[in-house]
Amino acid sequence: MKRSIEAIAAADYDVIVVGGGIHGSWVAHEAAQQGLSVCLLEKGDFGHATSANSLKIIHGGIRYLQKLDISRMRESMREQTVLMDIAPHLVHPLPILLPCSRGWKNRLFTLRVAGILNDMLRMGGSGSIPRTRTLSGAACRELTSYRAIREMDGALLWHDAQVHNSERLVISILHSATAAGAQIANYADVTSLIRSGSRVDGVEVRDVIDGGTYRIRARLTVVTAGPWSSSLLPDTEPIPLIKGINLVIKRPPPGEFAIGLERKCPTSTNAGMGFETGRFFFVVPWRRQTMIGTYYFRAGNSDLSLKESEIDEFRREINRASGLDIRPDEIAWVHAGLLPALPAGKGTLRLAERSLICDHGRENGISGLISLVGVKYTTARAEARKAVALCNSKLGRSPKVSNPQTPIFGGNISCFSKYADQEANNHPAVDPSWLKGLISNYGSEYSRVINRDSSRMRSCIGNRPFLTEAVLFAAREEMAVRLTDVLLRRTDIGGTSVFDDSSLVECCTILAEELGWDDQRKQLELANARRVLQARWAGPDQP
Repeated sequence: MKRSIEAIAAADYDVIVVGGGIHGSWVAHEAAQQGLSVCLLEKGDFGHATSANSLKIIHGGIRYLQKLDISRMRESMREQTVLMDIAPHLVHPLPILLPCSRGWKNRLFTLRVAGILNDMLRMGGSGSIPRTRTLSGAACRELTSYRAIREMDGALLWHDAQVHNSERLVISILHSATAAGAQIANYADVTSLIRSGSRVDGVEVRDVIDGGTYRIRARLTVVTAGPWSSSLLPDTEPIPLIKGINLVIKRPPPGEFAIGLERKCPTSTNAGMGFETGRFFFVVPWRRQTMIGTYYFRAGNSDLSLKESEIDEFRREINRASGLDIRPDEIAWVHAGLLPALPAGKGTLRLAERSLICDHGRENGISGLISLVGVKYTTARAEARKAVALCNSKLGRSPKVSNPQTPIFGGNISCFSKYADQEANNHPAVDPSWLKGLISNYGSEYSRVINRDSSRMRSCIGNRPFLTEAVLFAAREEMAVRLTDVLLRRTDIGGTSVFDDSSLVECCTILAEELGWDDQRKQLELANARRVLQARWAGPDQP
């Protein structure tokens, strides 16, 4: 993965993908696998916006049983299985408890029926997902001292999956896309579409780093820019948006499982969006801390600014639902993202439930243009495959048969725990927990990151082993061009505990030497990183 917008602009393509989040990355990957010449352009860093700011759960779709939407449930199950198969270092099974209050025996029976249906629909799927079961109140109390569980009559226990590092999943997809021939660039801001009458022939792009401008031509342009799509799409109304936030709390999780907590009632800010009483928060283990979400607010256009009052409202709502008594100073990080919405009547909004793939030649007479507005991280690959199938149809090509089970970068692992143990045995001088952390991010490609010389394998920044190597690998092989790229999206530093300032300076010094920054650029990068870490969240428009 070498960044050069100038080199990209020297060629023409079958497909240009605008937007490098989870949906755009999968489109580039699938197009390259299909033998299409494709380039991807992202105005910020890859996966820097909503794709990075999720609850990290890969849903199997059990909640779709409420509406008997079996087709969506099957699709979610299938995609969940595929992700665990092709990225086993990043995506793991996650047990989830949905407790029932005292006196809710009928509901526990309903949940038991839902669990049976869930298992029936999953038959023939991944064998790594255990069967659903119900637990008695006594069994719940044996699991944890967590008050929300101990006060319950019973619970449904099912398994979804969790992505350890959603940012690295995007990077891993792009690694595999470039290996298949895709050309990609971050900090490549598509400022306008190139039009020839009613046809789109490509894009005009500005290099955010050096200010250079380029024209890149393609037979098709696929816009996957999420909430920012409307600014590029002609004759298109802005998409109504909802802002979703999750909080990372400086507390150990209740166990190696997530918990669903029923919210008590809509609040004044939140009630105008069609969210009914009974919607659940999920308390999720994440990097030895606890993540809780999701809470929603109205968003104006593509505004992803966060207010302390919004964070505090969510914190108070969690406390009402859980009795956790979370203090403001316990909030380690805030994940925030923008999601497409639909009018729900009487001035309210509701979350969009289905992705939208639009052939603008058919819809509004602008040929050569396709857009994809996705709604679910879990099913992004499936939606991308549909978009690429449309590209093949528009180009008059027969789709190439590809194997959806082919591992992505780092995913050549049959069993994660066995692989981690095996590699630990191969490196007895290295702390197994350090090595496991490295494998969790890079999988079977971890040896490309570290220096095999055992004297160098223990190099640390602060108390973090291998970070020197990870910083260098990010700069040399993963298009990290800013300090926050490394902290937030190439490693797992950001979003958890405080990273001390001396280690921050050391990371910046290594990156500055590698990328040739002068002192002024170095100070700008440090100031921006400090601002982001102090604010406890990373917005999409970092300077």
